[in-house]
Amino acid sequence: LAWCLDKHKPCEDKFWPVFNSFLQSTVDKGQNLIISAELLDGKHIDIATLRQLVAPWKNRRIIVVYRRFYEWLFSFYNEKQKPAIEKNSLESDEFPSFVEWCTIKQ
Repeated sequence: LAWCLDKHKPCEDKFWPVFNSFLQSTVDKGQNLIISAELLDGKHIDIATLRQLVAPWKNRRIIVVYRRFYEWLFSFYNEKQKPAIEKNSLESDEFPSFVEWCTIKQ
């Protein structure tokens, strides 16, 4: 969702019809909706469209969570490490440990 709300990023043609159908079904069933995305803080996010998407829910709560830098850094490291994990190549020391990665000089 955040990717498609970014005015500077391409969005798949199928996304909006499918997502709007999902939203309508959710509203029709009287269900709640939770949207969680780190990318919603981007400066090019189309907030007006996001506001329209959640308009059917009259009781809205916006919760913002700040993640400490070092918590985010470890998460970022894990994201970078995932391809190595998927290839089972961690035994080959292809990817440095977290401490080594944090101290690499480029």
